[in-house]
Amino acid sequence: MAFLPRHDEHQKPDPDPPTLREFVEDDAYSVEAEALAAHFVADDGVELVLDLAGGGTGAGHLRRLEEMFETWWAAGRPRLPHHPHVIVSPWVPDLERQAHRYLDSQLPPGATYSVNMRRRRVGGGGSEDLGWYCQVEDGPASSGGKGTSPLEAARAAVSAWRAFVTGGEEAVHDVPELTAAERGAAVPDEEDAVPAAPRPPLLEAPSRAPQADQGGQADRKVS
Repeated sequence: MAFLPRHDEHQKPDPDPPTLREFVEDDAYSVEAEALAAHFVADDGVELVLDLAGGGTGAGHLRRLEEMFETWWAAGRPRLPHHPHVIVSPWVPDLERQAHRYLDSQLPPGATYSVNMRRRRVGGGGSEDLGWYCQVEDGPASSGGKGTSPLEAARAAVSAWRAFVTGGEEAVHDVPELTAAERGAAVPDEEDAVPAAPRPPLLEAPSRAPQADQGGQADRKVS
């Protein structure tokens, strides 16, 4: 298993390193744990499966994983390269995937977006659900939208973005449920990804936001 230098150089190993179980259960190390597991699966995964299928316990392979972890930790937790044969990708819930498809069909190349659940801290150490929020960034044309689902928030953000690029004054806003036609456009089949509606023309975006007609506002960034 090859190591790569960390962007912040190697960290000194802790005097009392955690066990492998403590390491994988600590959210602070989730990215490193997944990378370490990918290397282990690439090296020992087939043998482990055959061992378990044949009635074994996999104890020897678990010890091999522990040794990999201990070696990596003692080296100062260097950055692990992505393994070319085992790729770890985040799981995206279906509701968010629908919003991603809708945004991909509506926004021009180069635009970026994010879709997140909004929560508010309450007493007693908990939090409460405030619905979904979508942020769109397209140069000076940035917008946001809220909704009770990722798709609603995405639709609101696209509506606010379109209002900006066409000269409207809408900001972050809430929207009703999608129509049947919009839902069909927002959730295409895997093989049939088609735009939901005509896009507005791509902007010849200036290096700075246009001056507002009134009020002396220099920027009209919606956040």
